[in-house]
Amino acid sequence: FNSLVTIAEQMHEDLQSASTTGNELSSVTEQLTSVYEEISLLYKISSGMRFSQKPEMFLESVCREMQEIGNYRAVAVALANREDDSATPILGDLAVIVGSCPFSGTELLSALHEPIYDSLAVGETQVHNEIAPDCDWARLRSYMKRFVCVPLERDRRPLGIMIAIDKNDATEFNSVDLKLLNNVGNQCSIFLENAALYQDMQGLFM
Repeated sequence: FNSLVTIAEQMHEDLQSASTTGNELSSVTEQLTSVYEEISLLYKISSGMRFSQKPEMFLESVCREMQEIGNYRAVAVALANREDDSATPILGDLAVIVGSCPFSGTELLSALHEPIYDSLAVGETQVHNEIAPDCDWARLRSYMKRFVCVPLERDRRPLGIMIAIDKNDATEFNSVDLKLLNNVGNQCSIFLENAALYQDMQGLFM
């Protein structure tokens, strides 16, 4: 009888170990999938850059791809006025918005004015996984749960802002999302800088 108990205990431990290994394998597989999708998107972005292309068209294509990969409810981009060289330039209306955004471009920029300009001022991505009931944008709680502001900049010069709104699976934005958003944001900044240089050169030859 004792031998049977010992065997049963060993079998139970083996099953637990197998379950743990299976969970770890599943986690690694998910991470590898995310990395592969991110690398594929970054390659597609870099290889598809044509500086003669209108920024809005390029950004819309990028945002659609990123929305699908990140499973975001909506992704939007607002661009800074090129003539404004201040540290926190005035943003125009949304240049691009894809997905299901609960607001119009003007309403979204107005509602998120403080976190957007905070992100631009410090030049860092800001994650808001909870909208506190006492913050200035608390009225958004009825329409969205989470958002991320990604500054688009080159050499500390703000070019615009990218905003990701909610995840379709209702989970929080995590380190994988931030890596994706920051890397894509960097590629968009490179495009915007070079597209502006291209337009300036075109203007010289006109």
